Amino acid sequence: MEALKICLLTSEYPPNIVSGPGRYTENLAIGLRDKGYRVTVVTPLTNGSKEYEELNGIEVYRIKIPRSSTLEKIIPNILDRRVFFGIKAKNFLTKERVDEYDLIHVTNFTESFVLTNEIFKKIPTVVSVNEYYYLKSTWNILKFPYKTMDLPLRYLQHNILRQINTRVLNKATKILANSKYTAKAIESCGIPEDKIQTVYRGINTKKFDVKPTEDKYTNHSILFVGGNMERKGGKYLIQAAPSILRDFPDSTFILIGRTSWMYRQLLNRYIKKYNLRKKAKILDYVAPNELRHFYARANVFVMPAIVEALGQVFMEAMMSKTPVIGSNVGGIPENISDGETGFLVKPKDPTDIKDKVFKVFEDPTMAKKMGEMGHRRVLRLFSLEKMINETIRVYQDAITIFKGNLR
Repeated sequence: MEALKICLLTSEYPPNIVSGPGRYTENLAIGLRDKGYRVTVVTPLTNGSKEYEELNGIEVYRIKIPRSSTLEKIIPNILDRRVFFGIKAKNFLTKERVDEYDLIHVTNFTESFVLTNEIFKKIPTVVSVNEYYYLKSTWNILKFPYKTMDLPLRYLQHNILRQINTRVLNKATKILANSKYTAKAIESCGIPEDKIQTVYRGINTKKFDVKPTEDKYTNHSILFVGGNMERKGGKYLIQAAPSILRDFPDSTFILIGRTSWMYRQLLNRYIKKYNLRKKAKILDYVAPNELRHFYARANVFVMPAIVEALGQVFMEAMMSKTPVIGSNVGGIPENISDGETGFLVKPKDPTDIKDKVFKVFEDPTMAKKMGEMGHRRVLRLFSLEKMINETIRVYQDAITIFKGNLR
């Protein structure tokens, strides 16, 4: 029997990966290839990349999309590659191309409007939902999931995408939720429960299984990594910094992640106000292969997100034997075992962040034990092998369901 051919549609793929969904798609493509599947990836064209190539045994098509670096700096994650890619990819998926594949998988819900009625009729489709907050958007602005500095634009974007993509989810053969919390959010939009399957994101455990530095559990280094720094709560870590420094004056803070120009200016004002210039460093981007070195040294990883579906960076930190601190929101409690691999904190609460950081700093033996327990938890729940096997079962179910509907 000839190996199945799977088409993955994604707005992020090497050499351009800036967030969790991109790393997820790369891991998925490699895992499917290793299982004998024929994999095609369709993704945006970036500077220096080719429109078509075979990359490590994976067929990659790159589509040219409009870009504005200025807009992406001012309002990142709104008029970005995900929206433009979804529009342009519709032209790529001609009838002839669709006929080449056994299944199409859109790996990020916000791009799912690329799927048309003709595609739904011709081929099994799977959509991954990595972000529940679009689904919780409402036209009542007072009940918007989280208030941002670019609220009017984000309010419109989230609600429009919710309307468009919810209709797509209703037509998809199967839906992959990255957490149980996300699955419940999908159900709340009227999607049948039997269409949804929770599959936790897996990480490349070998990549992040790094040897801790000798001073890891005593160096008072705090690391934050978040693709959208505002939503991930970077401000609250900076606000906790003065209190942390009063008891641990050698503490350092590294924050890695994209943010709007306005939010970056807000963070800079806090850094100036609290006199943190020599203590806090903000980096817009670090290549995935370089992140491992930051994890290896971090005494504690802190990402106090306002909303979060799961948080792949927690897994990466735990795999590097780093204690983790995250907000008690969304799917984070499914990721962090409170009191064992790290701590959960109240959202938007710098004081609680400070208290939990103190617990890690005050007890290096406990910190080391938390790191080791986190490492074991990732191997048990969030390995790439587990994710690939569960995803393949969803593909098989989707193909069976699709063929049954044709009878």
